[in-house]
Amino acid sequence: RFTEASLIKKLEELGIGRPSTYATIISALQSPRKEYVVKDHNSLVPTFLGVAVNQLLEKDFSKYVDYDFTKDMESSLDEIAAHKIDRYDYLKNFYAAEGGLKDTVTKKSKEIKKADAKKLDLPQIAPENPIIMGKFGPYVLGSSQSAGDADKASPEASDEARPDFIGVPREWLPGTVTDEMVKALIKDGGRKAETSAGITEIGTDPKTGLTISFNPDGKFGAYWQLGGKDGGKPKFFGVPKRTDASDYTIDEISGFFSLPRVIGTSAEGKDIIAANGKYGPYIGCGSEFRSLKNARELLTISLEEAEALLAQPKPERKPRGARRTK
Repeated sequence: RFTEASLIKKLEELGIGRPSTYATIISALQSPRKEYVVKDHNSLVPTFLGVAVNQLLEKDFSKYVDYDFTKDMESSLDEIAAHKIDRYDYLKNFYAAEGGLKDTVTKKSKEIKKADAKKLDLPQIAPENPIIMGKFGPYVLGSSQSAGDADKASPEASDEARPDFIGVPREWLPGTVTDEMVKALIKDGGRKAETSAGITEIGTDPKTGLTISFNPDGKFGAYWQLGGKDGGKPKFFGVPKRTDASDYTIDEISGFFSLPRVIGTSAEGKDIIAANGKYGPYIGCGSEFRSLKNARELLTISLEEAEALLAQPKPERKPRGARRTK
């Protein structure tokens, strides 16, 4: 296993990267949003996501992760910086030319089978009980399923199409997980995984009667879960950023699970909605959208307040790549 220092030394030996980029490389590997590796003392240990990405790249895009290819690219970038190579010609050849990146991705996207790409090839794990990479992290199939169900074994599938899937405990890693651990997890039905993940019941949803649970250690941050233990498909809602989960009441959490909320109707007869999106809470009406200050406003903003906010001009966006001026 590499440490940060030994990885940088290896990159130097291979001619990959430059002193100014090593910190960025190490930071990207450990990014909280992706987390391709985690630290075990000083060692950098691959995660399931890291193994999955590496597996896909080596199998289907081997040219682009070849050491010599990367080394040659580094040299070309140096020549571009020295004005010895035209950057536009280089980019055109790399991306748009026949056999370039665009062409390769287009062809491979038609050839790659999603179910196969999601299954991790770990030599110590029996092929009939594969660990599969899903949208919400790694998981295994329930005891009543087989490896052939991997294409539909996903939290984002419909209830009818989705077989039982069991989330892999967060503390497990590809290098230390064993086949016995996987079989025990499947036999247990995931109950130990829930305990190890720190999921606790915090109340009952007054609207549905389903259990509301809280997990402070989700892959993408703390979240609440509605249902799931009754056999149905659970719902998830991330705890709003820069807030404490304990500050919200059960009624408020219940309200989050009821989103999007129709606030009222505009003068043109269009619904004005409050919803939580990729970039946070917002209101919308037709093609008009405005951000809200905090998640609670999703539940409390009135029709009059929403109309007043929508009447305000959109905040100006800075052009992509624009630099700050002193």
